[in-house]
Amino acid sequence: MNGMRSYSAYENPAPRFDLKEIKFKKSKTTKTEPKSWNFGVDSLELRRQKRLAFYRAVSAERKIKGSVKKSLKWIKHTCSKLLHGN
Repeated sequence: MNGMRSYSAYENPAPRFDLKEIKFKKSKTTKTEPKSWNFGVDSLELRRQKRLAFYRAVSAERKIKGSVKKSLKWIKHTCSKLLHGN
């Protein structure tokens, strides 16, 4: 290979950082906000709404599957009647 060289990802690994060398800055809060008592309630209400939406989606899916099964059963029964003359 004339002057062409392929490089692999293993030749030059990414630099590693030692956690002891990294200094984290402490955040200074100047103003404290009062905690909202509704946070837990809102969170619970949001979870409830998501759960109910999931239940509605599953219910609609079951209705569609049931309808398709009934339709296929009716088609099979009708075709069977035509072929066998019952």
